[in-house]
Amino acid sequence: VVGDNMESAQQSLCEREHLLRVLTDHVPGHIAYVGAHDLRYQFVNQNFESAFGRPREKIIGKHIKEIIGESNYEYALKYIAEVRTGKSTSYVNVFNLAQGRRWIKVNYAPDLDEQGNVKGIIVLSYDITELKQAEEDVRNSERRFADIINFLPDATFVIDIERKVVAWNRAIEKLTDIKAQEILGKGNYQYAIPFYGIRRPILIDLALDWNDEIAKTYQYVKKEGDTLVSETRNPPFRAESSLFWNSARPLYDARGEVIGAIEVIRDITERMRSEEALQKSERLYRSLFENTGTATFVAEDDFTISQVNAKCEELSGYS
Repeated sequence: VVGDNMESAQQSLCEREHLLRVLTDHVPGHIAYVGAHDLRYQFVNQNFESAFGRPREKIIGKHIKEIIGESNYEYALKYIAEVRTGKSTSYVNVFNLAQGRRWIKVNYAPDLDEQGNVKGIIVLSYDITELKQAEEDVRNSERRFADIINFLPDATFVIDIERKVVAWNRAIEKLTDIKAQEILGKGNYQYAIPFYGIRRPILIDLALDWNDEIAKTYQYVKKEGDTLVSETRNPPFRAESSLFWNSARPLYDARGEVIGAIEVIRDITERMRSEEALQKSERLYRSLFENTGTATFVAEDDFTISQVNAKCEELSGYS
């Protein structure tokens, strides 16, 4: 009877181990069980075998340092110490696996005995190399975007869909005397203060949500597709007579959804002054031309008469 019971117990144990192995071999991660005191492997799943390029027979009974390498072991020691106190913990590090250098997130969970002492460490790790690469790609993209924005000669800033500043280039730093680090991440119309002295919607906000009342605060707002163009004469942040050209449009993601907006501000004061000077010169010329007291006309190179004054019209009988 005792023999039958032993055989039944062993069969039951084998069945449970088989079930455990079937379940863990189909989990998309590296699973292992390590003794808390000797740090030797007692169990690994198929993904763990594949990751380290060894069959389980050559892993079971080995010390953790022999499998993950000395440098990774040294890095993991503080987390091992933590899980030995009964706390779950995790870390991320680069491992040299069968597939090459990979970023792995390692999770440790304590296995407690009946007295609450840690008797083993449950290890569950995942390959997050693609996630790390995606994060690096995003950082590189953000750096390229920032470089492009900073290279633009016109004052330029960008807000996200929550109206927080995500880019503030060097030209706008010079224009407003506000450094990027002082305003990046700020919302609640913080970007309007340098231009108007108060928090208020401005052209970049109209690019996201049109508002007739806000549009009326500009000299004009012209729509060119999804781009808005306007001019601002004598804005509060400039004491002297000045004129600024403004352009704003929404920004879209790959799916065509609006994710923010960009505004470009160009100081065209010199152009305005040149135009005003030209108009003044033309008025002066016209005044002198009309008041010479003699019949006067202007002939082009081909002897075509292009201008005549009133006295010339009177004497010639032509207009």
